[in-house]
Amino acid sequence: MYIIIYDFGTSSVKTCLFEIDSEIRLVASSAAGYGLYTSDDGGAEQNTEEWWTALCSTTRNLFKKSDVKPVEIEGMAFCSQMQGSVLVDEKAAASKLFSISSAVRRVFRNVSIISALSRFFAIG
Repeated sequence: MYIIIYDFGTSSVKTCLFEIDSEIRLVASSAAGYGLYTSDDGGAEQNTEEWWTALCSTTRNLFKKSDVKPVEIEGMAFCSQMQGSVLVDEKAAASKLFSISSAVRRVFRNVSIISALSRFFAIG
């Protein structure tokens, strides 16, 4: 069985492909960065399209680095330091910017992939 794990950090996503059998084996890994945009008043935002682009890029890289096919993936998991949400419209398009609340500006390590889950298997 193969699974993909996404670890969203402040400035990049780290993506790993694992094979799970009698042991867990790392098959391939990839990372891609995205921006953290700060304002003079201490606010911070990230562009959800950059998250999506990084997720797609790292996922494609896993398949390029291995013989595993997308149809062989049996599970996915996402992790970050805390949870947030990204609003999506009726076409599952994410709002462009994710604002970081003042309570977590200094410790931001967040991502929500609500819209990504609905579009994930279109990566091909």
